[in-house]
Amino acid sequence: MPSDRLSNHPHWANYRALADYLGPRVVGWERSAKITPAFASTQRWLFGFDKQGLNWEALARQPFLAGYPPDVQSDIAAQWESANFAYCALDLEPAPTLKFYLEFPVLVATQMGGVTQWGAPVLWCRGYKVDGHRLRHSQTDYHLLPGRSVDEALQFMPQRHAANALMHQLADFLAQRAWSTRPAIDILQVLHDSRSQGLDFRLYGQGLTLSDWLGEVIQKAAVPQGWLHQRQVVADLQRVWGAAELGHVSMGSMTGASRT
Repeated sequence: MPSDRLSNHPHWANYRALADYLGPRVVGWERSAKITPAFASTQRWLFGFDKQGLNWEALARQPFLAGYPPDVQSDIAAQWESANFAYCALDLEPAPTLKFYLEFPVLVATQMGGVTQWGAPVLWCRGYKVDGHRLRHSQTDYHLLPGRSVDEALQFMPQRHAANALMHQLADFLAQRAWSTRPAIDILQVLHDSRSQGLDFRLYGQGLTLSDWLGEVIQKAAVPQGWLHQRQVVADLQRVWGAAELGHVSMGSMTGASRT
C-alpha cells in the first residue's frame, strides 16, 4: 500500500475505486520497481481481473478510465472481445501514468509425431498508457517468443542496445540455473510505439526472489556506468523487498532503461 501522502492522491483513489467496482473479478495485486539512469520508482501497482462477461462501455465510465482519449477507448473497445484477460496499473512516480492491458489467447506449440513445433512470435498482450493529465498516450505490444531460450531471445535486441550489458548479465544468471537452453520461462519481446525495444522475462513459479537477482546486479561491475548512482536504490530494494518472488524482469528502451 502507498504512503499516507500518496494514499490521498486522486489517481490512487480512482484506481482503488476501480478495483472495488470489479470486486471478486480482481485476481491478485503486484508491486514493481522501475530503475533507470535518471530515476528510480517503487510507487507502482498492478492488478489483473477476469473480464469475461464484463461490458467495456460500463467499465470505461469508471473515473480511472473515463479520461482515456477517445482513440484509445475505441481501440480497447475494438479489441475487447478478442482478449481473455485484462490488467490495470498505476505508476505515481516520477509522474502519474495510468495503464490498461489486454491479454490475448495465443498458440504456443503443437505436437506433430511426438515432436514439439513451437509457434511463431505472436501478440500476447497490448498495453495502453496515458499520462496523469490525459495529454499524452502510448501503446506497448508484448510479443511472446514461444520456445526461445534466453540466449536466443537476446538476438531480438539491437546489438548496440544500451541495456545489453544487463541483458547478458541476466542471461548468465538464468544459465547458472540451467534455464538458458530450455523454454522453462515465457519470454516476451517488448515494442513501445515502434520506437523502443526490450525483453520481458516471465518468472512466475520459478522460485526466484528479488534478492537472488539484485544481489548479482549490485556485485557485478558489468552494470553500465550511468547506473552506478542507483546502486543505493537497488540496495534498498533488496533490503525491503528481497524476499519477494519475482514475476517479471523487463529491460530495454530507447535510453536503455530497466523495468522490473
